[in-house]
Amino acid sequence: MSTQAEVRHVTSVNEENRASYLKVGIQFRVRSKRFLKGYISDEEQKKALPQDKMVYNETSVKQVTDQTLPESENQISLVELAHLLTWESKRIDYKNNRHEEIAAVLDWTAAKGQRVPVVIVSPAYGKKKESTSLLASMILQNFILRGKAVAIVRYDGIRSVGDSFKDISCRESGQHNLNMTLSQGVKDLKTTIDFCYHNEWFVPEKVILCSPSLSAVVARRTILEDKEGLIHAWICPMGATDPRTALTNASGGIDYLDIIQQGRKVGVASILGINVDWDNFWKDAMQNNMATFEQALEEMQQINVPVGWIAGIFDAWVPSDSIKTLINNCKGPQTTIYEVPTGHLPLNGKEAINLF
Repeated sequence: MSTQAEVRHVTSVNEENRASYLKVGIQFRVRSKRFLKGYISDEEQKKALPQDKMVYNETSVKQVTDQTLPESENQISLVELAHLLTWESKRIDYKNNRHEEIAAVLDWTAAKGQRVPVVIVSPAYGKKKESTSLLASMILQNFILRGKAVAIVRYDGIRSVGDSFKDISCRESGQHNLNMTLSQGVKDLKTTIDFCYHNEWFVPEKVILCSPSLSAVVARRTILEDKEGLIHAWICPMGATDPRTALTNASGGIDYLDIIQQGRKVGVASILGINVDWDNFWKDAMQNNMATFEQALEEMQQINVPVGWIAGIFDAWVPSDSIKTLINNCKGPQTTIYEVPTGHLPLNGKEAINLF
């Protein structure tokens, strides 16, 4: 006997005079399109174009993405693309003011020292820099199709999963995110912006922040504190309006902030398979006024760069009404919401390509 079910949350339980155990919340008979639409039939898989046969023209792009290329770019083969521009991906490292190392990947198409637009991709909750490889590839190819140069920096957060610095107590498997905080995320993004303006490979023409999921909260605060005008635009793919809403929904309805505000301890618990010390996380978020939707609204009123928010129609973690309210409070020169038919995460390659 077998059936489909969705794991909603996993929590470690420690009680006196009893062995520690895990409480797992499972939902059976899942009818949600967000869950079921991730399965691809054999017929749909057969329709996919083989990678070695892929040609970037109007027909093939529309088949994969349901989008069309500009008329002047309707017939461009991979061989022709290779002659337009070449690109390189390079593992890089740079340090913050505490000499803690950030590991990143630099993808760029320009000659050394050239002025180029720079896209900084911050890590989503529990994700590494490698998780945005397809996104980086799509950005590169979109620029190449138009004969333009670009640089992309995607990095791992400090005290988070990935190759960047971690405290000694958090270097064992399953413990990488224990000391994760939003304020550290802000410091990481500021360090990355500083690297972009002081490096040997390129000179920023403009800096665009791309902040998926929970990192949108980090990017918003970073933009708010950017007094030198170093940031020129902000893109939020499936961006979280605020950590309380997103994490409560992702955990299956457990509001850890409410528990802490009642004077109770949460300790280490898992949301989406990521173990975090939530007492430490929410203490940091509250001290820095980065915890609630109301605080997010106050910050959005002070944002002064163009904002593009990509929202999933089936996203159960970030309500569309919250996004619209947030964007309506933004005082920036241009704000746009793009709705795409996915959940919070693309569940197959076609959805991912369409999103990116």
